This record gives sequence, C-alpha cells and structure tokens, in this order.
Amino acid sequence: MTSTTLATLFAVDSELFRYPGPTLGMSLCSVRDPRYSLNSLIFSLWVFFMFFSISNASCLFFYGETNVELTVKSHPPGFGTKKVFLALCHPFWLLYRIFSIILFLLFLYYACSLLGFFGLFLSLLLLLLLLLLLLLLLLL
Repeated sequence: MTSTTLATLFAVDSELFRYPGPTLGMSLCSVRDPRYSLNSLIFSLWVFFMFFSISNASCLFFYGETNVELTVKSHPPGFGTKKVFLALCHPFWLLYRIFSIILFLLFLYYACSLLGFFGLFLSLLLLLLLLLLLLLLLLL
C-alpha cells in the first residue's frame, strides 16, 4: 500500500505519512509547520484510543474465557496439590498498554507542534489522567 492509499483509507493528508512528526534534531515545541496539521493530531489520537480499546477488550476476553487452571504437585509427596490460575491477559495487556503509550507520545509531538506549549501542557495532563486510570485498573 502506498502512502496515498493509506491516506485515502483514513481520510487524512498523505503528508502525515511522509513527515510523521518533528525529528530528533528539532527542538521541542519550536516547529510551526503546516505538515503537522489537525488531521495528524486527530489521526494519532484515534489510533491511540483504538489500541487502548483493543487492550481492554482483549483483557475482558482473556479474563473471562481463558483462565487456565494448572495442578502443580508439591514436593514432598503427600501434601496434596496446589491450584495455580494463569491469567493469559497479562502479557497481551502489557504489550497493548506499552504500544498505546508510545502512540500517545506520538500524539504529544503533534500537539506540541500544532498548539505549542499550551498543547503540550494539555497533552501531558491527559497522559497523567491516563496513567492514573491505568493505576486504578491495576489495583482493581
């Protein structure tokens, strides 16, 4: 697929795929370029929430359906068995969460280049709320 085909598929500018964001050589929030448009910001946020919802759905599926019960024989014999429940959600959950946080950092780049320091502040505030939500999910 070419970048034009992808851009047509997602209804965003093809510039998003040619110039994905500020490069490492650019200083933070100093870029004012029409390539970093509102379409890029919305697209990166949409992808972030898509992966966030996929991770939640995968956790619900794995917690609800595929808990595996293993019987582990204890050493020395005669003490019976222990039951260990493996929640298969954890590796998938961590993978999706890490990837969604990386996508959110991409969103921070777009917010910074489009809105300046105010956009960066709002994005960091959203990131803080997201981390608090993740912490709440871990504690439940």
